[in-house]
Amino acid sequence: MQEQPRNATGALTGRTWWAWALWTLYMFLVVRTAWVSDDALITARVMENFVHGYGPVFNVDERVQVYTHPLWFLLLSALYRLALWVFRPQHAAFVVFFLIGVSLVVSGGAMALLLHRVLRRPHSLLLGGMALLLSRGFIDYSTSGLEYPLLSLLLTLWVWRFRTARHDRRVAELTLWLALLMTTRMDAGLLVLPLWFWDVLRTPLPWRARWKQILLGWLPLLLWEAFAIVYYGFPFPNTYYAKLAGTGMPLPYRVYRGFIYILHTWDRDPVTMFTIGLVLVFVSVLTVAALRGRGQVEAHLVAGAVGLLLYLGYVLYTGGDFMLSRFLVPPLVWAVLLWDDLPWPREYVWHLAGVFLLLGYSALYTVLRPQGLLVIPQELREQVIFDKGAGVADERLYFFFNSTGQALIRIPPLFKPKHHPGNWRYDPQKHRVVVRLTLGENGYAFGPSVHLIDEYALADPLLARLPAIGKGVGLRPGHMARYIPAGYLKALETGDPAYIRDPQVRAYYQVLLKVVRGPLFTRERWQAMLDLYLGRVRPPEKYERAPQEEVEQYRY
Repeated sequence: MQEQPRNATGALTGRTWWAWALWTLYMFLVVRTAWVSDDALITARVMENFVHGYGPVFNVDERVQVYTHPLWFLLLSALYRLALWVFRPQHAAFVVFFLIGVSLVVSGGAMALLLHRVLRRPHSLLLGGMALLLSRGFIDYSTSGLEYPLLSLLLTLWVWRFRTARHDRRVAELTLWLALLMTTRMDAGLLVLPLWFWDVLRTPLPWRARWKQILLGWLPLLLWEAFAIVYYGFPFPNTYYAKLAGTGMPLPYRVYRGFIYILHTWDRDPVTMFTIGLVLVFVSVLTVAALRGRGQVEAHLVAGAVGLLLYLGYVLYTGGDFMLSRFLVPPLVWAVLLWDDLPWPREYVWHLAGVFLLLGYSALYTVLRPQGLLVIPQELREQVIFDKGAGVADERLYFFFNSTGQALIRIPPLFKPKHHPGNWRYDPQKHRVVVRLTLGENGYAFGPSVHLIDEYALADPLLARLPAIGKGVGLRPGHMARYIPAGYLKALETGDPAYIRDPQVRAYYQVLLKVVRGPLFTRERWQAMLDLYLGRVRPPEKYERAPQEEVEQYRY
Protein backbone atom coordinates (compact mmCIF):
# COMPACT_ATOMS: atom_id res chain seq x y z
CA MET A 1 0.00 0.00 0.00
CA GLN A 2 1.27 3.46 -0.84
CA GLU A 3 2.16 5.96 1.84
CA GLN A 4 -0.29 8.71 2.67
CA PRO A 5 -0.10 11.47 0.04
CA ARG A 6 2.14 14.42 0.87
CA ASN A 7 2.94 17.59 -1.03
CA ALA A 8 6.38 18.71 -2.14
CA THR A 9 7.30 20.02 1.30
CA GLY A 10 6.34 16.76 3.00
CA ALA A 11 3.16 18.13 4.62
CA LEU A 12 0.01 16.05 4.62
CA THR A 13 -2.41 16.80 1.79
CA GLY A 14 -5.86 18.30 2.21
CA ARG A 15 -7.48 14.88 1.70
CA THR A 16 -5.54 13.45 4.64
CA TRP A 17 -6.51 16.38 6.83
CA TRP A 18 -10.15 15.73 5.90
CA ALA A 19 -9.73 12.08 6.82
CA TRP A 20 -8.33 12.99 10.24
CA ALA A 21 -11.11 15.53 10.75
CA LEU A 22 -13.78 12.92 10.00
CA TRP A 23 -12.06 10.42 12.30
CA THR A 24 -11.89 12.98 15.13
CA LEU A 25 -15.59 13.79 14.75
CA TYR A 26 -16.40 10.10 14.70
CA MET A 27 -14.47 9.44 17.91
CA PHE A 28 -16.19 12.39 19.59
CA LEU A 29 -19.59 10.94 18.67
CA VAL A 30 -18.88 7.39 19.82
CA VAL A 31 -17.34 8.52 23.10
CA ARG A 32 -20.30 10.81 23.65
CA THR A 33 -22.77 8.00 22.99
CA ALA A 34 -20.83 5.16 24.66
CA TRP A 35 -23.01 2.53 26.31
CA VAL A 36 -23.21 -1.18 27.13
CA SER A 37 -26.21 -3.27 26.11
CA ASP A 38 -27.84 -5.98 28.18
CA ASP A 39 -26.76 -8.60 25.63
CA ALA A 40 -23.13 -7.55 26.08
CA LEU A 41 -23.39 -8.27 29.81
CA ILE A 42 -24.50 -11.81 28.94
CA THR A 43 -21.14 -12.19 27.21
CA ALA A 44 -19.46 -10.52 30.19
CA ARG A 45 -20.78 -13.20 32.55
CA VAL A 46 -19.41 -15.92 30.28
CA MET A 47 -16.13 -14.02 30.07
CA GLU A 48 -15.87 -13.86 33.86
CA ASN A 49 -16.57 -17.58 34.17
CA PHE A 50 -13.98 -18.33 31.50
CA VAL A 51 -11.11 -16.25 32.90
CA HIS A 52 -11.81 -17.55 36.43
CA GLY A 53 -11.55 -21.18 35.37
CA TYR A 54 -15.19 -22.28 35.07
CA GLY A 55 -15.19 -22.59 31.29
CA PRO A 56 -16.80 -20.47 28.52
CA VAL A 57 -20.32 -21.00 29.90
CA PHE A 58 -23.14 -18.87 31.26
CA ASN A 59 -24.18 -21.25 34.05
CA VAL A 60 -21.20 -23.06 35.50
CA ASP A 61 -23.03 -26.41 35.67
CA GLU A 62 -24.03 -26.50 31.98
CA ARG A 63 -22.00 -26.30 28.76
CA VAL A 64 -24.16 -23.97 26.67
CA GLN A 65 -22.91 -21.43 24.11
CA VAL A 66 -25.00 -18.33 24.72
CA TYR A 67 -22.90 -15.91 22.63
CA THR A 68 -22.98 -15.62 18.83
CA HIS A 69 -19.56 -13.98 18.35
CA PRO A 70 -16.77 -16.45 19.24
CA LEU A 71 -13.83 -14.36 18.01
CA TRP A 72 -15.11 -11.25 19.79
CA PHE A 73 -15.60 -13.29 22.94
CA LEU A 74 -12.08 -14.71 22.75
CA LEU A 75 -10.60 -11.26 22.13
CA LEU A 76 -12.49 -9.80 25.09
CA SER A 77 -11.49 -12.70 27.32
CA ALA A 78 -7.79 -12.39 26.49
CA LEU A 79 -7.78 -8.61 27.02
CA TYR A 80 -9.85 -8.92 30.19
CA ARG A 81 -7.43 -11.42 31.70
CA LEU A 82 -4.63 -8.99 30.94
CA ALA A 83 -6.62 -6.08 32.40
CA LEU A 84 -7.25 -7.99 35.64
CA TRP A 85 -3.54 -8.66 35.97
CA VAL A 86 -2.53 -5.05 35.23
CA PHE A 87 -5.23 -3.04 37.04
CA ARG A 88 -6.40 -5.47 39.75
CA PRO A 89 -9.83 -3.77 39.80
CA GLN A 90 -11.87 -3.57 42.99
CA HIS A 91 -14.99 -1.98 41.51
CA ALA A 92 -17.88 -4.05 40.19
CA ALA A 93 -18.50 -1.64 37.30
CA PHE A 94 -14.99 -2.21 35.91
CA VAL A 95 -16.39 -4.57 33.28
CA VAL A 96 -18.63 -1.82 31.86
CA PHE A 97 -15.68 0.51 31.33
CA PHE A 98 -13.65 -2.39 29.95
CA LEU A 99 -16.26 -3.29 27.31
CA ILE A 100 -16.60 0.31 26.23
CA GLY A 101 -12.82 0.81 26.13
CA VAL A 102 -12.21 -2.22 23.88
CA SER A 103 -15.10 -1.15 21.63
CA LEU A 104 -13.67 2.35 21.27
CA VAL A 105 -10.20 1.09 20.37
CA VAL A 106 -11.43 -1.41 17.77
CA SER A 107 -13.98 1.03 16.31
CA GLY A 108 -11.37 3.76 16.09
CA GLY A 109 -8.95 1.43 14.33
CA ALA A 110 -11.61 0.31 11.84
CA MET A 111 -12.58 3.89 11.02
CA ALA A 112 -8.97 5.01 10.66
CA LEU A 113 -8.23 2.16 8.24
CA LEU A 114 -11.36 2.90 6.22
CA LEU A 115 -10.73 6.65 5.93
CA HIS A 116 -6.98 6.55 5.34
CA ARG A 117 -6.48 3.36 3.32
CA VAL A 118 -9.71 2.13 1.76
CA LEU A 119 -11.73 5.18 0.67
CA ARG A 120 -9.27 6.43 -1.95
CA ARG A 121 -11.36 8.97 -3.86
CA PRO A 122 -12.37 12.38 -2.48
CA HIS A 123 -16.07 11.83 -3.16
CA SER A 124 -15.90 8.44 -1.40
CA LEU A 125 -14.25 10.00 1.61
CA LEU A 126 -16.88 12.73 1.79
CA LEU A 127 -20.01 10.68 1.11
CA GLY A 128 -18.88 7.45 2.77
CA GLY A 129 -17.80 9.34 5.87
CA MET A 130 -21.10 11.22 5.96
CA ALA A 131 -23.09 8.00 5.61
CA LEU A 132 -21.36 6.45 8.61
CA LEU A 133 -21.39 9.55 10.80
CA LEU A 134 -25.09 10.16 10.14
CA SER A 135 -26.11 6.53 10.66
CA ARG A 136 -27.67 6.00 14.07
CA GLY A 137 -27.01 2.29 13.88
CA PHE A 138 -23.32 2.66 13.04
CA ILE A 139 -22.72 5.21 15.80
CA ASP A 140 -24.76 3.31 18.40
CA TYR A 141 -23.09 -0.06 17.75
CA SER A 142 -19.59 1.32 17.55
CA THR A 143 -19.74 0.73 21.29
CA SER A 144 -22.49 -1.26 23.13
CA GLY A 145 -20.04 -4.06 24.01
CA LEU A 146 -21.27 -6.18 21.10
CA GLU A 147 -19.21 -7.52 18.19
CA TYR A 148 -19.94 -4.81 15.61
CA PRO A 149 -16.63 -2.90 15.97
CA LEU A 150 -14.75 -6.11 15.13
CA LEU A 151 -17.09 -6.82 12.20
CA SER A 152 -16.45 -3.34 10.80
CA LEU A 153 -12.69 -3.80 11.20
CA LEU A 154 -12.65 -7.23 9.51
CA LEU A 155 -14.86 -6.09 6.60
CA THR A 156 -12.55 -3.12 6.04
CA LEU A 157 -9.44 -5.28 6.31
CA TRP A 158 -10.89 -7.75 3.80
CA VAL A 159 -11.49 -5.05 1.17
CA TRP A 160 -8.07 -3.51 1.78
CA ARG A 161 -6.33 -6.85 1.32
CA PHE A 162 -8.57 -7.65 -1.68
CA ARG A 163 -6.95 -4.67 -3.38
CA THR A 164 -3.38 -5.20 -2.21
CA ALA A 165 -2.72 -8.90 -1.46
CA ARG A 166 0.01 -10.67 -3.45
CA HIS A 167 -1.05 -13.24 -6.04
CA ASP A 168 0.98 -16.17 -4.75
CA ARG A 169 -0.77 -16.20 -1.35
CA ARG A 170 -3.82 -14.12 -2.12
CA VAL A 171 -6.37 -16.95 -1.83
CA ALA A 172 -5.07 -18.05 1.57
CA GLU A 173 -5.03 -14.52 2.96
CA LEU A 174 -8.49 -13.52 1.74
CA THR A 175 -9.91 -16.83 2.95
CA LEU A 176 -8.31 -16.29 6.34
CA TRP A 177 -9.87 -12.85 6.78
CA LEU A 178 -13.23 -14.24 5.68
CA ALA A 179 -12.92 -17.12 8.14
CA LEU A 180 -12.13 -14.68 10.96
CA LEU A 181 -15.15 -12.61 9.94
CA MET A 182 -17.42 -15.66 10.06
CA THR A 183 -15.88 -16.76 13.36
CA THR A 184 -16.89 -13.37 14.71
CA ARG A 185 -20.43 -13.72 13.36
CA MET A 186 -21.42 -16.45 10.94
CA ASP A 187 -24.07 -14.53 9.02
CA ALA A 188 -21.69 -11.65 8.18
CA GLY A 189 -19.96 -13.99 5.74
CA LEU A 190 -22.93 -13.65 3.39
CA LEU A 191 -21.70 -10.15 2.48
CA VAL A 192 -18.24 -11.32 1.39
CA LEU A 193 -18.78 -14.88 0.11
CA PRO A 194 -19.88 -13.98 -3.47
CA LEU A 195 -16.88 -11.67 -3.95
CA TRP A 196 -14.52 -14.21 -2.36
CA PHE A 197 -15.88 -16.96 -4.62
CA TRP A 198 -15.46 -14.78 -7.72
CA ASP A 199 -11.89 -13.95 -6.71
CA VAL A 200 -11.03 -17.64 -6.16
CA LEU A 201 -12.36 -18.49 -9.64
CA ARG A 202 -10.29 -15.81 -11.38
CA THR A 203 -6.97 -16.47 -9.66
CA PRO A 204 -4.26 -17.88 -12.00
CA LEU A 205 -3.11 -20.49 -9.45
CA PRO A 206 -3.61 -24.18 -10.28
CA TRP A 207 -6.65 -25.71 -8.63
CA ARG A 208 -4.56 -27.92 -6.38
CA ALA A 209 -2.74 -24.89 -5.00
CA ARG A 210 -6.04 -23.06 -4.61
CA TRP A 211 -7.56 -25.88 -2.55
CA LYS A 212 -4.53 -25.97 -0.27
CA GLN A 213 -4.75 -22.23 0.35
CA ILE A 214 -8.53 -22.37 0.86
CA LEU A 215 -8.19 -25.14 3.44
CA LEU A 216 -5.42 -23.27 5.21
CA GLY A 217 -7.46 -20.06 5.28
CA TRP A 218 -10.59 -21.73 6.65
CA LEU A 219 -8.71 -23.25 9.61
CA PRO A 220 -9.86 -20.69 12.25
CA LEU A 221 -13.53 -21.32 11.50
CA LEU A 222 -13.06 -25.08 11.20
CA LEU A 223 -11.17 -25.22 14.49
CA TRP A 224 -13.84 -23.22 16.25
CA GLU A 225 -16.65 -25.41 14.90
CA ALA A 226 -14.73 -28.52 15.97
CA PHE A 227 -14.34 -27.07 19.47
CA ALA A 228 -18.03 -26.07 19.64
CA ILE A 229 -19.15 -29.58 18.67
CA VAL A 230 -16.81 -31.27 21.14
CA TYR A 231 -17.34 -28.91 24.07
CA TYR A 232 -20.90 -27.63 23.67
CA GLY A 233 -22.22 -30.55 21.63
CA PHE A 234 -23.68 -28.36 18.87
CA PRO A 235 -22.17 -26.39 15.97
CA PHE A 236 -24.43 -23.35 16.48
CA PRO A 237 -25.01 -21.15 19.53
CA ASN A 238 -27.99 -21.75 21.79
CA THR A 239 -29.56 -18.49 20.61
CA TYR A 240 -29.93 -19.98 17.12
CA TYR A 241 -32.30 -22.58 18.52
CA ALA A 242 -33.98 -20.11 20.89
CA LYS A 243 -34.70 -17.44 18.28
CA LEU A 244 -35.00 -19.33 15.00
CA ALA A 245 -34.69 -23.09 14.68
CA GLY A 246 -36.61 -24.08 17.80
CA THR A 247 -39.44 -21.57 17.63
CA GLY A 248 -41.72 -23.24 15.10
CA MET A 249 -42.45 -19.78 13.63
CA PRO A 250 -43.83 -20.03 10.05
CA LEU A 251 -41.49 -18.70 7.33
CA PRO A 252 -44.06 -16.28 5.81
CA TYR A 253 -44.51 -14.63 9.19
CA ARG A 254 -40.74 -14.33 9.67
CA VAL A 255 -40.41 -12.65 6.26
CA TYR A 256 -43.23 -10.28 7.17
CA ARG A 257 -41.46 -9.34 10.41
CA GLY A 258 -38.23 -8.88 8.48
CA PHE A 259 -39.92 -6.36 6.18
CA ILE A 260 -41.29 -4.54 9.22
CA TYR A 261 -37.77 -4.35 10.65
CA ILE A 262 -36.31 -2.90 7.44
CA LEU A 263 -39.15 -0.38 7.14
CA HIS A 264 -38.74 0.56 10.79
CA THR A 265 -35.03 1.20 10.20
CA TRP A 266 -35.88 3.37 7.19
CA ASP A 267 -38.25 5.40 9.39
CA ARG A 268 -35.89 5.87 12.36
CA ASP A 269 -32.46 5.57 10.70
CA PRO A 270 -32.96 6.66 7.07
CA VAL A 271 -29.29 7.19 6.19
CA THR A 272 -28.51 3.51 6.83
CA MET A 273 -31.19 2.20 4.49
CA PHE A 274 -30.67 4.95 1.90
CA THR A 275 -26.96 4.14 1.59
CA ILE A 276 -27.54 0.40 1.21
CA GLY A 277 -30.39 0.95 -1.25
CA LEU A 278 -28.50 3.54 -3.30
CA VAL A 279 -25.50 1.25 -3.82
CA LEU A 280 -27.78 -1.63 -4.81
CA VAL A 281 -29.72 0.54 -7.27
CA PHE A 282 -26.56 1.99 -8.82
CA VAL A 283 -24.97 -1.43 -9.35
CA SER A 284 -28.26 -2.76 -10.74
CA VAL A 285 -28.50 0.11 -13.24
CA LEU A 286 -24.90 -0.44 -14.34
CA THR A 287 -25.52 -4.18 -14.72
CA VAL A 288 -28.67 -3.74 -16.81
CA ALA A 289 -26.89 -1.20 -19.02
CA ALA A 290 -23.96 -3.57 -19.50
CA LEU A 291 -26.28 -6.44 -20.46
CA ARG A 292 -27.85 -4.19 -23.11
CA GLY A 293 -24.45 -3.27 -24.48
CA ARG A 294 -24.63 0.36 -23.35
CA GLY A 295 -21.76 0.31 -20.92
CA GLN A 296 -19.78 -1.93 -18.63
CA VAL A 297 -19.70 -2.83 -14.98
CA GLU A 298 -16.87 -4.34 -12.98
CA ALA A 299 -17.62 -7.92 -11.99
CA HIS A 300 -16.44 -7.48 -8.41
CA LEU A 301 -19.07 -4.76 -7.87
CA VAL A 302 -21.80 -7.14 -9.01
CA ALA A 303 -20.46 -9.82 -6.65
CA GLY A 304 -20.38 -7.31 -3.79
CA ALA A 305 -23.98 -6.25 -4.49
CA VAL A 306 -25.04 -9.91 -4.54
CA GLY A 307 -23.57 -10.17 -1.05
CA LEU A 308 -25.75 -7.25 0.05
CA LEU A 309 -28.83 -8.95 -1.38
CA LEU A 310 -27.97 -12.24 0.32
CA TYR A 311 -27.59 -10.51 3.67
CA LEU A 312 -30.85 -8.58 3.32
CA GLY A 313 -32.53 -11.86 2.38
CA TYR A 314 -31.12 -13.35 5.57
CA VAL A 315 -32.60 -10.49 7.61
CA LEU A 316 -36.00 -11.26 6.06
CA TYR A 317 -35.55 -14.98 6.69
CA THR A 318 -34.78 -14.49 10.38
CA GLY A 319 -37.60 -12.01 10.93
CA GLY A 320 -35.40 -9.03 11.78
CA ASP A 321 -34.40 -7.98 15.25
CA PHE A 322 -35.64 -6.00 18.25
CA MET A 323 -32.70 -3.55 18.28
CA LEU A 324 -33.04 -0.61 15.92
CA SER A 325 -30.58 -0.86 12.97
CA ARG A 326 -28.37 -3.48 14.63
CA PHE A 327 -28.64 -6.14 11.92
CA LEU A 328 -28.11 -3.53 9.20
CA VAL A 329 -24.78 -2.13 10.42
CA PRO A 330 -22.62 -4.74 8.57
CA PRO A 331 -24.37 -4.18 5.19
CA LEU A 332 -24.01 -0.41 5.69
CA VAL A 333 -20.25 -0.77 6.16
CA TRP A 334 -20.09 -3.10 3.15
CA ALA A 335 -22.05 -0.63 1.02
CA VAL A 336 -19.65 2.19 1.97
CA LEU A 337 -16.69 -0.05 1.06
CA LEU A 338 -18.23 -0.78 -2.37
CA TRP A 339 -18.94 2.91 -2.83
CA ASP A 340 -15.29 3.69 -3.54
CA ASP A 341 -15.28 1.63 -6.77
CA LEU A 342 -18.55 2.99 -8.17
CA PRO A 343 -18.25 5.52 -11.06
CA TRP A 344 -20.20 8.32 -9.38
CA PRO A 345 -20.71 11.38 -11.65
CA ARG A 346 -18.87 14.27 -10.01
CA GLU A 347 -21.69 16.72 -10.64
CA TYR A 348 -23.96 14.76 -8.28
CA VAL A 349 -21.57 14.52 -5.35
CA TRP A 350 -22.77 17.65 -3.55
CA HIS A 351 -26.38 16.80 -4.32
CA LEU A 352 -25.92 13.47 -2.55
CA ALA A 353 -24.20 15.20 0.35
CA GLY A 354 -27.27 17.39 0.74
CA VAL A 355 -29.54 14.35 0.70
CA PHE A 356 -27.47 12.70 3.44
CA LEU A 357 -27.73 15.82 5.59
CA LEU A 358 -31.49 16.04 5.13
CA LEU A 359 -32.01 12.38 5.95
CA GLY A 360 -29.60 12.44 8.85
CA TYR A 361 -31.17 15.48 10.47
CA SER A 362 -34.09 13.44 11.80
CA ALA A 363 -31.69 11.15 13.66
CA LEU A 364 -29.12 13.66 14.86
CA TYR A 365 -30.72 14.61 18.16
CA THR A 366 -29.96 11.25 19.80
CA VAL A 367 -26.39 11.27 18.47
CA LEU A 368 -25.29 14.80 19.24
CA ARG A 369 -27.36 15.23 22.43
CA PRO A 370 -27.46 11.83 24.08
CA GLN A 371 -27.03 12.83 27.69
CA GLY A 372 -30.18 14.79 28.30
CA LEU A 373 -29.36 18.20 26.77
CA LEU A 374 -32.48 17.79 24.65
CA VAL A 375 -35.68 17.56 26.69
CA ILE A 376 -38.08 14.95 25.29
CA PRO A 377 -41.68 15.43 26.47
CA GLN A 378 -42.90 12.59 28.65
CA GLU A 379 -45.74 11.74 26.27
CA LEU A 380 -43.24 11.26 23.44
CA ARG A 381 -40.55 9.42 25.38
CA GLU A 382 -42.04 5.92 25.10
CA GLN A 383 -42.87 6.51 21.45
CA VAL A 384 -39.28 7.56 20.72
CA ILE A 385 -37.68 4.71 22.64
CA PHE A 386 -39.87 1.75 21.84
CA ASP A 387 -42.38 1.02 19.10
CA LYS A 388 -44.81 -1.45 20.65
CA GLY A 389 -46.39 -2.30 17.33
CA ALA A 390 -43.14 -3.26 15.60
CA GLY A 391 -41.41 -4.56 18.71
CA VAL A 392 -38.24 -2.66 17.75
CA ALA A 393 -36.47 -0.54 20.34
CA ASP A 394 -33.91 2.23 20.26
CA GLU A 395 -31.82 0.29 22.74
CA ARG A 396 -29.21 2.94 23.39
CA LEU A 397 -31.82 5.59 24.11
CA TYR A 398 -33.70 3.15 26.31
CA PHE A 399 -30.57 2.43 28.36
CA PHE A 400 -29.82 6.14 28.59
CA PHE A 401 -33.20 6.88 30.17
CA ASN A 402 -32.90 3.87 32.46
CA SER A 403 -29.30 4.32 33.66
CA THR A 404 -27.70 5.91 36.67
CA GLY A 405 -24.72 8.23 37.00
CA GLN A 406 -23.87 11.61 35.55
CA ALA A 407 -20.65 10.82 33.72
CA LEU A 408 -20.32 10.16 30.02
CA ILE A 409 -20.56 6.43 30.68
CA ARG A 410 -23.77 5.47 32.42
CA ILE A 411 -24.12 2.36 34.54
CA PRO A 412 -27.18 0.09 34.06
CA PRO A 413 -29.67 0.49 36.93
CA LEU A 414 -29.74 -3.15 38.04
CA PHE A 415 -25.98 -3.44 37.81
CA LYS A 416 -25.25 -3.60 41.54
CA PRO A 417 -23.35 -6.83 42.09
CA LYS A 418 -21.92 -7.46 45.54
CA HIS A 419 -18.81 -8.96 44.00
CA HIS A 420 -16.08 -7.45 41.83
CA PRO A 421 -13.77 -9.10 39.28
CA GLY A 422 -11.31 -10.01 42.00
CA ASN A 423 -13.77 -12.16 43.96
CA TRP A 424 -15.74 -13.89 41.22
CA ARG A 425 -16.11 -17.25 42.95
CA TYR A 426 -18.55 -20.13 42.62
CA ASP A 427 -19.85 -21.33 45.97
CA PRO A 428 -21.71 -24.69 45.81
CA GLN A 429 -23.38 -23.88 49.14
CA LYS A 430 -25.05 -20.84 47.58
CA HIS A 431 -26.16 -22.62 44.42
CA ARG A 432 -29.77 -21.91 43.54
CA VAL A 433 -32.03 -21.54 40.50
CA VAL A 434 -33.47 -18.11 39.67
CA VAL A 435 -35.93 -17.17 36.93
CA ARG A 436 -35.57 -13.73 35.33
CA LEU A 437 -36.90 -12.09 32.17
CA THR A 438 -33.49 -10.73 31.16
CA LEU A 439 -30.07 -12.27 31.61
CA GLY A 440 -27.48 -9.53 31.07
CA GLU A 441 -27.53 -7.18 34.03
CA ASN A 442 -29.21 -9.80 36.21
CA GLY A 443 -26.80 -12.56 35.24
CA TYR A 444 -23.72 -10.50 35.97
CA ALA A 445 -25.16 -9.07 39.19
CA PHE A 446 -26.07 -12.50 40.64
CA GLY A 447 -22.62 -13.96 40.01
CA PRO A 448 -21.57 -17.54 39.20
CA SER A 449 -23.28 -19.30 42.12
CA VAL A 450 -26.76 -18.74 40.69
CA HIS A 451 -28.14 -20.84 37.84
CA LEU A 452 -30.10 -18.28 35.85
CA ILE A 453 -32.92 -19.21 33.50
CA ASP A 454 -35.13 -16.97 31.37
CA GLU A 455 -38.37 -17.73 29.57
CA TYR A 456 -36.80 -16.52 26.31
CA ALA A 457 -34.47 -19.54 26.51
CA LEU A 458 -31.27 -17.70 25.61
CA ALA A 459 -29.16 -19.72 28.06
CA ASP A 460 -31.24 -22.86 28.58
CA PRO A 461 -30.73 -25.81 26.19
CA LEU A 462 -34.08 -27.46 26.88
CA LEU A 463 -36.32 -24.39 26.59
CA ALA A 464 -34.52 -23.32 23.42
CA ARG A 465 -35.64 -26.50 21.70
CA LEU A 466 -39.25 -26.39 22.85
CA PRO A 467 -41.73 -24.56 20.59
CA ALA A 468 -42.28 -20.89 21.30
CA ILE A 469 -45.61 -19.74 22.66
CA GLY A 470 -47.99 -19.53 19.70
CA LYS A 471 -45.01 -20.57 17.52
CA GLY A 472 -43.65 -17.07 18.00
CA VAL A 473 -46.47 -15.34 16.11
CA GLY A 474 -47.25 -12.00 17.75
CA LEU A 475 -44.17 -12.11 19.99
CA ARG A 476 -41.48 -9.47 19.96
CA PRO A 477 -38.55 -10.29 17.61
CA GLY A 478 -35.74 -11.97 19.52
CA HIS A 479 -38.03 -12.65 22.48
CA MET A 480 -39.50 -16.06 21.75
CA ALA A 481 -40.99 -16.96 25.12
CA ARG A 482 -41.56 -20.58 26.25
CA TYR A 483 -43.69 -22.13 28.92
CA ILE A 484 -41.49 -23.72 31.57
CA PRO A 485 -42.28 -27.46 31.84
CA ALA A 486 -43.86 -28.64 35.08
CA GLY A 487 -41.17 -29.70 37.56
CA TYR A 488 -38.28 -28.48 35.39
CA LEU A 489 -37.07 -25.85 37.86
CA LYS A 490 -36.97 -28.42 40.65
CA ALA A 491 -35.03 -30.75 38.34
CA LEU A 492 -32.47 -27.98 37.73
CA GLU A 493 -32.22 -27.27 41.44
CA THR A 494 -31.66 -30.90 42.45
CA GLY A 495 -29.97 -32.22 39.31
CA ASP A 496 -32.61 -34.96 39.06
CA PRO A 497 -34.66 -35.02 35.80
CA ALA A 498 -37.22 -37.30 37.49
CA TYR A 499 -38.93 -34.18 38.85
CA ILE A 500 -40.10 -33.25 35.33
CA ARG A 501 -43.71 -34.39 35.26
CA ASP A 502 -44.25 -34.61 31.50
CA PRO A 503 -42.79 -37.99 30.35
CA GLN A 504 -41.93 -36.76 26.83
CA VAL A 505 -40.06 -33.72 28.12
CA ARG A 506 -38.30 -35.85 30.72
CA ALA A 507 -37.16 -38.38 28.12
CA TYR A 508 -35.86 -35.67 25.79
CA TYR A 509 -34.10 -33.84 28.62
CA GLN A 510 -32.32 -37.00 29.75
CA VAL A 511 -30.76 -37.28 26.30
CA LEU A 512 -29.89 -33.58 26.24
CA LEU A 513 -28.28 -33.83 29.68
CA LYS A 514 -25.70 -36.28 28.36
CA VAL A 515 -24.60 -33.65 25.85
CA VAL A 516 -24.50 -30.52 28.01
CA ARG A 517 -23.49 -32.00 31.38
CA GLY A 518 -22.00 -35.43 30.75
CA PRO A 519 -18.28 -36.23 30.30
CA LEU A 520 -16.98 -34.98 26.95
CA PHE A 521 -15.52 -38.17 25.53
CA THR A 522 -17.93 -41.00 26.19
CA ARG A 523 -19.77 -43.21 23.78
CA GLU A 524 -23.11 -42.34 25.41
CA ARG A 525 -22.60 -38.61 24.90
CA TRP A 526 -21.66 -38.91 21.24
CA GLN A 527 -24.54 -41.30 20.62
CA ALA A 528 -26.89 -38.77 22.21
CA MET A 529 -25.46 -36.02 19.97
CA LEU A 530 -26.01 -38.19 16.90
CA ASP A 531 -29.58 -38.96 17.95
CA LEU A 532 -30.30 -35.25 18.33
CA TYR A 533 -28.63 -34.33 15.03
CA LEU A 534 -30.57 -36.97 13.08
CA GLY A 535 -33.87 -36.19 14.75
CA ARG A 536 -34.23 -39.61 16.33
CA VAL A 537 -35.04 -37.83 19.58
CA ARG A 538 -37.32 -34.82 19.24
CA PRO A 539 -38.78 -32.34 21.73
CA PRO A 540 -42.55 -32.57 22.18
CA GLU A 541 -44.84 -30.07 20.47
CA LYS A 542 -47.14 -30.00 23.51
CA TYR A 543 -46.29 -30.64 27.14
CA GLU A 544 -47.46 -30.05 30.68
CA ARG A 545 -46.36 -26.60 31.72
CA ALA A 546 -45.60 -25.41 35.23
CA PRO A 547 -48.36 -23.49 37.02
CA GLN A 548 -47.62 -19.84 37.63
CA GLU A 549 -47.22 -20.27 41.39
CA GLU A 550 -44.50 -22.88 40.79
CA VAL A 551 -42.54 -20.49 38.56
CA GLU A 552 -42.97 -17.59 40.98
CA GLN A 553 -41.24 -19.59 43.72
CA TYR A 554 -38.02 -19.29 41.71
CA ARG A 555 -38.48 -15.76 40.41
CA TYR A 556 -36.30 -13.18 42.13
